[in-house]
Amino acid sequence: MKFRPLSTKRKAIMDLTPLIDVVFLLLIFFMLSSSVITQSGIRINLPTVSKAKIGPINRIEIKIPSDDTIFVNNRQVTLEELNNIIENLDHEKMVMIKGDQGASLGRVVRIWDICKKNNITKLNIATEINTKL
Repeated sequence: MKFRPLSTKRKAIMDLTPLIDVVFLLLIFFMLSSSVITQSGIRINLPTVSKAKIGPINRIEIKIPSDDTIFVNNRQVTLEELNNIIENLDHEKMVMIKGDQGASLGRVVRIWDICKKNNITKLNIATEINTKL
């Protein structure tokens, strides 16, 4: 029996090109699928903003505390009284709605609708400035 010398033994060569292709394909797949997953849930935390613009002083304030009562310039009113106040209001006057976080959204939307129905063009909802954003 004849043995070959150890120096003539062939060494195996591994081609890494297919492995790199598979790794890049997996990387692209996970990058695309992870961006879809993070956008599927929308989290909001109202009513805070990072910047606010100070409005004019010539305005009417409608405040809605958490018990859904309505105050116009610190005087409690009903929805019918609010409708009469808004009807007789100058359309160029600014209306500021200050709703508590615990107030129902339906009440705020109803007041917003009353203002829009009476052609109030300068209508805002007040928020607090959050400097942590």
